[in-house]
Amino acid sequence: LIVCQMSAPTMEMPQMQTPQMPQMPQMPQATVPTPAAPAAQPELPPGTVAVSPKVVEIARANVPAPGPAGLGIEYGRAPARGPYAILAFVAGSAAQASGLVNVGDYIHEIDGQSVYNLMPEQVAGLILGQPNTIVKLTVSPGAPPAAPVQ
Repeated sequence: LIVCQMSAPTMEMPQMQTPQMPQMPQMPQATVPTPAAPAAQPELPPGTVAVSPKVVEIARANVPAPGPAGLGIEYGRAPARGPYAILAFVAGSAAQASGLVNVGDYIHEIDGQSVYNLMPEQVAGLILGQPNTIVKLTVSPGAPPAAPVQ
């Protein structure tokens, strides 16, 4: 048995130098703002759910007589400030027919204007307008009225 060991000839490669590229000026790094953490929500009583207000559009009534038209809602509020609650509908009213609001819902804004510091007459002035024109209400669901005790 003959064993041969062969080794490959080694060739030494000359060291190549890479040419130096001119340095580019440093560009400022763009910073992406970090989204803020959501604000802490107040603790709600057990059995309640936080609901964001929504904007609904309801056409004012089409009244045959000249003059302003409304939505056919009765509204009020207990505290001196805050949202108004829908207390009742006029039978067959535009608001009731729309199905977009319910008795017990809270009205926060009318056409983008807060009602929190407005008197009832001022709220009426925002609701009343030309027949068949749109009123934008910002509302949130409220508690349905209690059933009458028999």
